[in-house]
Amino acid sequence: MEAAWPAGRARHRGAGGSSRPHVGHQSRRGPASGWQTGQRSDYPLAKDDRQVQAPATILEIADLEAIQDSVLRKFDERVSKADAKREVIEREADRLESQLEQLYSLSALLARREPDVNRTAELWERLVRTCDVFAARLFQLSQQHALGTAAYDHILDIRSAAEELRALHSP
Repeated sequence: MEAAWPAGRARHRGAGGSSRPHVGHQSRRGPASGWQTGQRSDYPLAKDDRQVQAPATILEIADLEAIQDSVLRKFDERVSKADAKREVIEREADRLESQLEQLYSLSALLARREPDVNRTAELWERLVRTCDVFAARLFQLSQQHALGTAAYDHILDIRSAAEELRALHSP
């Protein structure tokens, strides 16, 4: 008979098909890591058994703009090398869409951590503008190469969501 494991606990199928939770499991890498024990960090213990804290990494709005510029520059480079091959350009359009989804996720993370509602609205406004730039690039390419509209439509969906969040956080 199989035991019911608490919700959120990972289960492991070891040799012989046995099921057991990972919690407290000793691996070849040493004692159980943070995700296995419920600790928030995998940083080693100090000599007095206190957990050593990692320095905080801070991502700012300007970093998102730098990422956007890099994404667009690389997108333009890859499209220019595609030699008008429709399937390659469509793959690049899908990649651009995926990278916008990542920017949306980073923006959401920043928004959750931002205590100032005006700065949160600014964050979403910048993402709306990023969506506009990405959509314009895809629209231009779709006119030149008769591309499908799925990536373009999804970018507009992300833009709509970002605009709703901007309006929600605007005073």
